Amino acid sequence: MLVQAVLIFVVAFLGYLNSFFASIMISRPIIMGPLVGLVLGDLTTGIKVGAALELVWLGAMAIGASNPPDMVSGSVIGTSYVIVTHSSVATAIALAVPISMLMQMVWNLLMMLLIPLLAEKADKYATNENYYGVGLMHYIAVFSQAGILAFLTGEVYPIS
Repeated sequence: MLVQAVLIFVVAFLGYLNSFFASIMISRPIIMGPLVGLVLGDLTTGIKVGAALELVWLGAMAIGASNPPDMVSGSVIGTSYVIVTHSSVATAIALAVPISMLMQMVWNLLMMLLIPLLAEKADKYATNENYYGVGLMHYIAVFSQAGILAFLTGEVYPIS
């Protein structure tokens, strides 16, 4: 069970690093669902839940300053819940939507608190022409935000 929880964290972490990987759409439910199903040993249910959640968030995409609900947490938690409890796909949808909205609020909170602190530090590095420091602040921002969100997403897994 511990190995599965760690692998769920890794799947969520990869989903949150979507932009880091040149927006390869790994964060979409159609990818997250089967990955969670693979980790939990029920690929078929993972595919079904991922496809159903993809239909829910088919047009959800960040454009400008708009932020859609967090598909990664909804997909991972919804899929893992359905697989562990042997529930219906409708249960995943009922769980995924409110969870994704809550996690989007956490994402926004991190963007308001953590990122400005790192951006201020990056500005100081840029003033001193320390480009390594600017890059380091970028990587710290990306990986810390993805790590926190993936931890919160994966923390829900041990349901049974």
